[in-house]
Amino acid sequence: MYERKISKTLLVIILILVVVIIAGIIIVFNTPIFHNLENIDEPVQTSCSYELFSTSVDRQVTKITKVAKYKIKGVVLAVNPYFPVNTIDKLSIIDVVIGWGNLTVNDNYKKFSALNIINRELIWKMDSNSMSELGGLNDVISNFSMNHLIYKDQSIRDDFGFINKGDYIELEGYLVNVDFEEDGEWNTSLSRTDTGSKASEIIYVEHIKWLKKNIEK
Repeated sequence: MYERKISKTLLVIILILVVVIIAGIIIVFNTPIFHNLENIDEPVQTSCSYELFSTSVDRQVTKITKVAKYKIKGVVLAVNPYFPVNTIDKLSIIDVVIGWGNLTVNDNYKKFSALNIINRELIWKMDSNSMSELGGLNDVISNFSMNHLIYKDQSIRDDFGFINKGDYIELEGYLVNVDFEEDGEWNTSLSRTDTGSKASEIIYVEHIKWLKKNIEK
């Protein structure tokens, strides 16, 4: 009888240890040191079947077409949320600039002397020496992008509110084109190297994950 009680106690202890070990592994491998945050790969864009769906924005029937599967991860260089006063701002409530590649090596992204989002446009500056160190203009602009984010559901919308400059995040979803019933078309870029007012990606975000939170705020 006594030996049986010992056996049951030992079994309980073993089960507790197993649970603790599994929980520890989960916690450890979700910490930033186990994510490669140096020289992060460029966004992954793959073909998909064009999928059209409609939503109501500002009492307009708004058509959204998925044109490519998309995953992007990197460091957040700038964030600009929008107060929903017009149709576009009600659909895409936040813009986020994300950097990868050599911008994520040795905190190179901090070499920007200015980087701001103004009226859905990205304005940035970097001195010539810093730009040369990073391979020149073409290398710099091919390692970051301006992204207009559309949320899939309320949970993703809530998560948008926690995105901060200096965070390392991963977004997954689709590049999309938008056709507003009254306000015309709003189309995504499909290239990482284009420039100008139409060079931004419009991302329908289905998943968001933090690889590292900025604790220096």
